[in-house]
Amino acid sequence: MPDQQGHRVGGDPVRWERGEDRPVTWTTLDNAVVDDDLSCRALGLLTRWLRRPPGAEIDSIPDMVKRAKRAGQTNLEGRDALYAASYELETAGYLVRELVGAGRGQHEWVVRIYNRPVEPSRRSDPAERKRGTRKRSGAKPQVIPITGFQESADQEADSPDSAGPEPADQELSYKNSVNDSLSGTGRPTGDGSEQDERETARPEDNPAGDVDRVVSAYEAAAGRSVMPRTAARLRKDAAELLAAGRPVEWVAARAAEMPANGWLDLIAHCEVSRVPIPGQAGPVGVAGPGGGRGEPDEATRAAMAAILARGSGL
Repeated sequence: MPDQQGHRVGGDPVRWERGEDRPVTWTTLDNAVVDDDLSCRALGLLTRWLRRPPGAEIDSIPDMVKRAKRAGQTNLEGRDALYAASYELETAGYLVRELVGAGRGQHEWVVRIYNRPVEPSRRSDPAERKRGTRKRSGAKPQVIPITGFQESADQEADSPDSAGPEPADQELSYKNSVNDSLSGTGRPTGDGSEQDERETARPEDNPAGDVDRVVSAYEAAAGRSVMPRTAARLRKDAAELLAAGRPVEWVAARAAEMPANGWLDLIAHCEVSRVPIPGQAGPVGVAGPGGGRGEPDEATRAAMAAILARGSGL
């Protein structure tokens, strides 16, 4: 017989059963979800989210933790544990992070929760967005934009709901980069001749093959073909940059950095990039890789190939 704590006594099995309850408001949960290969923590988090009807706004993980604290609740897991459960749900296809149009040419990231796993082609991969912990020292900013969110004490700011620069924040990111330049940490802005080149450059001055290379670099990093309107915009920007004397390898590498951030303005991104242009002065006033205005050397080509590979997720 079992004792009062429900332990087995004398070899007799302990029976577990559902108790009789008063009528409640229901949260519908497919039995297939319960039977899926999910941890109890991930299943509990999914149940919290599925309380809301389809299309309704739900609490993000930071909001969930704040709400529990305000209510005086003490048993809710911390952010790190909840994010780990959300990664599990995302991998299984119940949580999907999607880039959707927000009108007026803008886009935004939306995290959607489903009561059944979506097909693999629609799933997002949390491993592609994770990044190392931020350096707390006065280290210089990374040259290559890095997206995703960290698993650190600042997890709230790097959650799936706010990870990486939003497309609507691209202008702010550019302004911050310009401020870095003015403070002496960025690339010198020059005497304005670059802007003159941009205004006078004609797209038709550039070979179509080089423009196609830039668009292909963007598509490779995005992992899919772009829409015709997006492709036309990229081609126009690429043609202007190439006509202004920017090396095609350098422009293609900058294009490969954009999809992860949801950016579409190639010219604006190139203007604030601190990656040295082959044949021109680098960030500290020394000659950039490649020496004069000829073809880049082997080291530069290898660096460009590495950037393109990293941008495409290879």
